[in-house]
Amino acid sequence: MNHFTKQASRRLALVGLGVLIQAAASSTARADGLETLPHACALLLSEARFELEDRREEERLAPIRSAADQAIYELLEPLWKARSTEWLRYLAARHARDRSRLEVDRAGIETKRAEEKLTALTRECVDPGAGTEKPTLRYERLGCDLARKTRDIAALDLAYRKEVLESTNELRRLELATAQDLIHARYALDRAKAQLQSRSARWDRCKRASGRHP
Repeated sequence: MNHFTKQASRRLALVGLGVLIQAAASSTARADGLETLPHACALLLSEARFELEDRREEERLAPIRSAADQAIYELLEPLWKARSTEWLRYLAARHARDRSRLEVDRAGIETKRAEEKLTALTRECVDPGAGTEKPTLRYERLGCDLARKTRDIAALDLAYRKEVLESTNELRRLELATAQDLIHARYALDRAKAQLQSRSARWDRCKRASGRHP
């Protein structure tokens, strides 16, 4: 394929992409009653509405998951005290209980953030005179809250992975765990460290940008 053929192919691809975007926006606008808005606004508003629906569903389900994890922990705690279940199994249940509690909080923050995003987009596209500064500011602040909560979850995960590796090392010494088990535990710990570093950096950037403190 020569240079000119490649250029023609690229032009056709771009034209086709533009047609697809316009078609998607038009279809979305008709479905949401946004026919009079520009294609970009209609598409963005529709996506924001779908996102809010998803976040609300996650917020509704998070407490259900948390209650289930709490129930499992309550079943295993007396068994562990009686030494009738494995330490790693009890440890996993405790971690799941603590993590799902944080996930309930995170789901609530994500729902509020999606609401502010939809409000800002609606004002920008439908009623520009209403102003977008306040919902945008709330959206950014909730972004910081989300970054902090995500960091807290990552810190919890790291503490759990450290305990798992410590226990796996001991089981390996007693020849009750395999070399493969140990590799998996080390990898999970390294991954948790990297995730906490990334989440902490995001939270630090947010604090610097907003002038907030923990």
